[in-house]
Amino acid sequence: MRRWTQGGVLAVFFFLLGWPVWTYVHAVHQWRSAQQAAEVENWPRVREHLEACRSMWQYNSSWHLAYGRALRHLGEWTLARQHIIHAERLGHDPSDVALEKALLRYLEGGPTAERELWERFSRGEAADAVQIVPVLVPRLLAQFRLPEAGPLSARWVQLQPQSVTAWKYRAQILERLHPNSDETVAAWRQWWRLAPQDRTARFGLVRLLLQRRERIEEAAALLEEHSQQFPEDEEGRLLLAECRFLQGSSEAALELLHAVIAAGTQESRAYWLRGRWYLQVGDWSRAISDLRRAVELDPSFPDAWYNLFQALQQAGAPAEEVQQVEERWRRCDQDLRQAGLLARRIGEQPWDPDLRQQLGELFLRNGRNTEGLRWLHSALEIRPDHLASHRTLAEYHERHGRPDLAAPHRQFLSAARPSQNPSGQTPR
Repeated sequence: MRRWTQGGVLAVFFFLLGWPVWTYVHAVHQWRSAQQAAEVENWPRVREHLEACRSMWQYNSSWHLAYGRALRHLGEWTLARQHIIHAERLGHDPSDVALEKALLRYLEGGPTAERELWERFSRGEAADAVQIVPVLVPRLLAQFRLPEAGPLSARWVQLQPQSVTAWKYRAQILERLHPNSDETVAAWRQWWRLAPQDRTARFGLVRLLLQRRERIEEAAALLEEHSQQFPEDEEGRLLLAECRFLQGSSEAALELLHAVIAAGTQESRAYWLRGRWYLQVGDWSRAISDLRRAVELDPSFPDAWYNLFQALQQAGAPAEEVQQVEERWRRCDQDLRQAGLLARRIGEQPWDPDLRQQLGELFLRNGRNTEGLRWLHSALEIRPDHLASHRTLAEYHERHGRPDLAAPHRQFLSAARPSQNPSGQTPR
């Protein structure tokens, strides 16, 4: 009995001795796992691992700073600030704390925060830059401030060459700055290599290859691999049909297009690709039918308008009808060129609401309502009293039978001071 008692005491002793050790080892493991998850930008997992070691590290300033950063990436800015304040109270490096506070102020729209971040970035410290650049670049791209976003995105991929997010933004920015350039293709290819399951990265690379009419076999291989996993993906089948035409496999391309159209697609490109084929082989009736459907689905599609104009000419359609389609094609093509010009000017003058309003109006005129509304609202974000944007939005909502959405803009226009510029545009 005495031996059993002594053994029990020893067991309890070793258990109590081992419990803190095990807890510490577990906490260290979770902390390291959180760091590894942060390296691959898996912020939900970072939070999960940090939560798992909260009991051990809750009085550690580095734990609070790391938790605050994870919450910032997850968009929980109020809770993130609380952890950053805890880190500050626990004596964390004031420079790190100040940077996190500036990043949160910037995300929340603080008027001076951007200048603070640029000042910190200009010092050239990699530890600061790796926190600043992923916050600035998405905002700059959303604001179409491409000349500023371009160099920052280059710095981002230099700092984090294995970051999927860094290459994603680098590819998108380069496509706007230097469409179809070798550097742009390389960025999209790197994004896809790091994230082979990312549909946007794969299809973006394919589109660039098709536009450049090069490495068509690579594009086809990417699409064939995708179609094996997602055989019903409509966009993938349309891109593969385009590849098959370029490879000279017209029958395979038509088989894909017939299937997509029979399934009831609302994608104008499907009808355009098939209508263009009918045009090339001289089947004017089918070409006209498909091309009419293409421009019905997307009135801003200049290639479809041009091919419809060609088909009507070849079929001997009435001169008046041919002329109307030709005028529509030329106007659509002109608008597309004007849109490109305005986009470049917005990149150079991102704070000019007039340019954004003009681009929004142009998109609305061509049936691209989502893009048009986005540009008009961005003009009002820059200058809430921009009369031309209010007027365009009021007219758009009234045309579409939404007086409730038009009313705020009409009220603003009615209350506008007579001294304001009647055109609503910024004086030059």
